[in-house]
Amino acid sequence: MADSVFRIRMIPLEEADETIIQLAEGSPNGLVRFHRMLYLKKGSFLFECPDTPESGKMMETLNSSGDMDPVPNEKEQFFQNLLERKTLSHQDNAFGTYGGEWDQNRMVLLFKMKESFSRSLAEIIRSTAPMEKDTILVPMRFDLAAMIRSSRPEDGDDAAEYAMAVIETLEVESGIKAVCGIGNCKSSWQALPESYEEAREALKTAEKAHHTGKVFRYKDQFLERLLSEIPPEEQKRIKAQTFTPEIRRFLNEEIMETLRVFFQNDLNISTASRQLFIHRNTLQYRLDKIKKLTGLDLRRFTDATTFFILLNLQGEKSEY
Repeated sequence: MADSVFRIRMIPLEEADETIIQLAEGSPNGLVRFHRMLYLKKGSFLFECPDTPESGKMMETLNSSGDMDPVPNEKEQFFQNLLERKTLSHQDNAFGTYGGEWDQNRMVLLFKMKESFSRSLAEIIRSTAPMEKDTILVPMRFDLAAMIRSSRPEDGDDAAEYAMAVIETLEVESGIKAVCGIGNCKSSWQALPESYEEAREALKTAEKAHHTGKVFRYKDQFLERLLSEIPPEEQKRIKAQTFTPEIRRFLNEEIMETLRVFFQNDLNISTASRQLFIHRNTLQYRLDKIKKLTGLDLRRFTDATTFFILLNLQGEKSEY
């Protein structure tokens, strides 16, 4: 049975609840039952799943297994140190040995695995996903794998398409769910740590904003980073003024997908309706409903911009 059936979630210790960590550390076998959930502290992770007999057995198996963190080889260790800014100056010449051309443009794609633990993400990608020539796969953590990919500044869409192809292959071939953050393209290998940090930030920003989707580009998240400067409580207050309970109920998954495609196609009703496989009158009706509920006509640029900003403000997690 696939690991994901048990919905075991891996939480890095730095993101986990300190109370649960302390309980796990005080437990003889590392397992803790708390509020109908089962927790296990192992390596640099806290594992979480519903407290059922089946998942309990799986957690016990996990607890008796070996070390969770992958052991990188010499080349992988070098690039791991490089991305985490741990590379010593006397090691810099190793890039020429391991990385190929010095003056090549590159970017970092950071993949994060969800709800699986039988093998590290880097192992699974290496064995199942399409790997391009000159792409360097770097295991960063059990649930994280970075790809250093040759690219050009204008190749952002191509990188996103490639990341989606990897994610879809993981889902089909291994039942693995994953997301990807993409850093900006850099003209020198010395700037790769910056691209890696941007990729990490892209994943964090998407999670904070409760964004659906699987691929997130740092360069597309300027608005989210700008809005993060507004205190969360103030964001919620502003959002609540427009997003009444009625509009929140209307903004279900189907409507949110409609809006995503509509905005992605620059407010073009014909193109958006074709991509959504709905009649343009259906899209018109949904836009009319939003105008009635909010007073904002999303066919107008200024109203659409206002609504888009409101969507990206923090609110209650249960809203959408």
